[in-house]
Formats: sequence, structure tokens, C-alpha cells
Amino acid sequence: MKGHSGLAPKLALNAGATLGEGAWWDAEKRHLCWLDILGQELHFYDPRKKTDRFVRYPKPVTAVVPRKKGGYIAAFSDGVYFLDEDGVMGDMIVNPEQGKSGHRF
Repeated sequence: MKGHSGLAPKLALNAGATLGEGAWWDAEKRHLCWLDILGQELHFYDPRKKTDRFVRYPKPVTAVVPRKKGGYIAAFSDGVYFLDEDGVMGDMIVNPEQGKSGHRF
């Protein structure tokens, strides 16, 4: 299958993700960040080295954004948390739907 440019897509990484989404390019670190929602993972793909490093969490992570101060802010199934530069889970910022379960931010 070829796109409008006439180029055919090529698989860059076979990560075996269950539900990959939420990708963004980190220009400073020069890697692609993306989530495997059902796999409960945040991935960091380096296309130059062709390596994929990931952090697995104890609950579904549904969105991650970088912070100006470094690290990330992430939405999980039970609230919003800080993540450090390596994606390690830190303190909860807020649970906007406290007392409710089964939701996805």
C-alpha cells in the first residue's frame, strides 16, 4: 500500500503493543514517546539506535505530556500523577473523580 507521496509505510518497531496511541516526538531527547494503554506502558523509542525502552505501571496510563520543568504529567485510571525524566511514577496530583471506578481519563 502506498500513500499520497508514493512511499510505502515501513514498520519501524514491532513492540507487540495491545493498544498503542498517544505518540509524540520529544525533540530535545530525540525520541518518540508513546503509550500502550492496555499494556500499561510508556515507551521511549530512539529511531537512531532502534531501541525501545519502556516503563510498565500497575494500572492503565491513558495520557502523558512533558513538563517544562522536566519529567511528565500522566493520566492514569485513578488520577493524575507526576512522572520523573525516566517515566518513574511519583506523587498523585489530583483524582478528579474520587469515589468513582472503571473510568478512563
